[in-house]
Amino acid sequence: MRKLILGSALGLCFSLTTFASSFSVTVLPGTMTNLFSFSANLGSVLAKQFIATATTGTNFTAAVVDTPTNLLQYTQSAYTNTTRYATNGVLVWTNFYGVLQSNNMVGGTLLTNWWLVDVTNNLVSATTNSYPVRLYVGAPANGSSTYGPVSGQVNGYYFDQGIWVTNTGSGVGTLTVVY
Repeated sequence: MRKLILGSALGLCFSLTTFASSFSVTVLPGTMTNLFSFSANLGSVLAKQFIATATTGTNFTAAVVDTPTNLLQYTQSAYTNTTRYATNGVLVWTNFYGVLQSNNMVGGTLLTNWWLVDVTNNLVSATTNSYPVRLYVGAPANGSSTYGPVSGQVNGYYFDQGIWVTNTGSGVGTLTVVY
């Protein structure tokens, strides 16, 4: 009985640690396809390997983009921020008797007055930014290429928003991600 329980436990451990998940999509020329979507609470996904396969007699090239939708750019809306600074303020005026007075003189003693100034009309204009392309892949006609972690990248490629593939060439191809 012990051997059965021990064997079952070891088998379960090996099955949980040795298999990786993968997903494949076919990408037509000039199109963009969702390879992997994220749920709102998933966080980052570590893609350990990409396999590009040209399914026709034409070379297949594609860009793998970290984006939540099929758009390659996003716009950061315009916003207003508040700038705050301190300055030394001195008021000088002439009193009723024609004597020059200042707000930093009390009984002949020079005082320093600090004023806090808020500038709330600092408008920051809208900007257009591009989602990051994590890597470019390609495969020769009727062939395939494998892309793993590059030198200095121990684990693979991290994606924070979603994995989308855009076919940048003229050939039909299949892209597989192992995560």
